[in-house]
Amino acid sequence: MDAPKLVSNEEVHCRVETISKPLLSLDLVTRRNIRAKHFHVAMTYSGLLAGWPVAEFLQGDLDVLPQRYRAIFGEFPVHVLSPNIERIETKSPMSMPGTMQLAFLPKVEIAAFFFSYPPVKNQEMHFSGLIVVWHQDSWEQIPTEESKRKLAEINWDSLARDFEI
Repeated sequence: MDAPKLVSNEEVHCRVETISKPLLSLDLVTRRNIRAKHFHVAMTYSGLLAGWPVAEFLQGDLDVLPQRYRAIFGEFPVHVLSPNIERIETKSPMSMPGTMQLAFLPKVEIAAFFFSYPPVKNQEMHFSGLIVVWHQDSWEQIPTEESKRKLAEINWDSLARDFEI
């Protein structure tokens, strides 16, 4: 094993500051800053094994999101931002008569555990936290400008839960 490299306190401080920075830092319209050190990104329909995104099942697909993301981030409140939904009508497949309505969510589903200081209700706690789920059309910029605007509108004080480390 190599001997440790001797570095200055300044360099150590710089490295520690870099590893402690969040991946996402956003200012809400209330001027509260929220931060996320990790997030989950997936293709919205990656779990759709067969078939089409039928409109009548859309709410059920959205209803399972809190359970899914609590399993990843822990037992915190979950807030799902209202997604943009593209609704189209098409002929029913195969020999079924009539038409069917499809409902497409944006291509990318993102969830993040955000935390903020000070806590919202109990000042003896360390932070407040909230899992937020949103959909957007691209994974190239997280969050997109449109998503940032939606995230900035979150009513943090009524949705987040205080916690301590």
